[in-house]
Amino acid sequence: TLTTCADNDNDHACDVCGDKLSDCADSNNDHNCDICGETLTTCADSNNDHACDVCGETLTTCTDEDSDHLCDVCGETLSDCEDNDNDHSCDICGVGISSCADEDDDHNCDVCGETLTTCADNDNDHNCDICGDKLSDCADNNNDHMCDTCGTTLSECADNNNDHNCDICGDKLSNCADSNNDHNCDICGDKLSNCADEDNDHNCDICGEKVSDCADNNNDHACDVCGEKLNAPSTDEKTEETEDADGCNASMGGVSAIVLLAVGGVILGKKRKQKRN
Repeated sequence: TLTTCADNDNDHACDVCGDKLSDCADSNNDHNCDICGETLTTCADSNNDHACDVCGETLTTCTDEDSDHLCDVCGETLSDCEDNDNDHSCDICGVGISSCADEDDDHNCDVCGETLTTCADNDNDHNCDICGDKLSDCADNNNDHMCDTCGTTLSECADNNNDHNCDICGDKLSNCADSNNDHNCDICGDKLSNCADEDNDHNCDICGEKVSDCADNNNDHACDVCGEKLNAPSTDEKTEETEDADGCNASMGGVSAIVLLAVGGVILGKKRKQKRN
């Protein structure tokens, strides 16, 4: 034997006899035959680790083209849902991630700013049940002395115009009365009575004012009102009246006697004449 097979031209065949000495192989994983240099493979990533299965070169980086938060190649989670534009949906995948809420009680959504509610006072305390803002003041539009909203007593009955009725609700508060006996109502001033003297003492039974003087219109020497004796003659006057009456009676008696004598004389004269005849 003069020689042994050799492949100096790296064509896998013996340079002398032509026998095949080897197959292509890529022991250094450079995709090329270690002997002849022929390209045996191209980069590939069958296990989806972004690196070439042969040479280990990085072929890709993580991407999320389908917007599912996962790497399209290796499946690694690349992102979480987030809502930077405050529309309640994920900016990446579009899934709804929140609902409107108003944690700070300002009637607006804490996320998107949309108005969710308006002020209301269901517990009738004049304040908004949500934000606490004051919505109203106490008022009594129906004039019942109580606040139309919260029911608090705002006023008491009063009669400042002195008409016996409450200035607010109209209820009757008093009746006419004349405590100072001036014939007028102590409250409204209306005239309630006229002077009268039922006990005949010349004074008004109500106010005490003098309403009459003694008078004797029937000439009985007594007051026609109170009965008091008026113009009664004194003792001397009575004596004089008695004496005058006695003198008058005596005079009348003398006259009567004279008349009787004259009448008697006339009668006797007539009788004498009758006898002569």
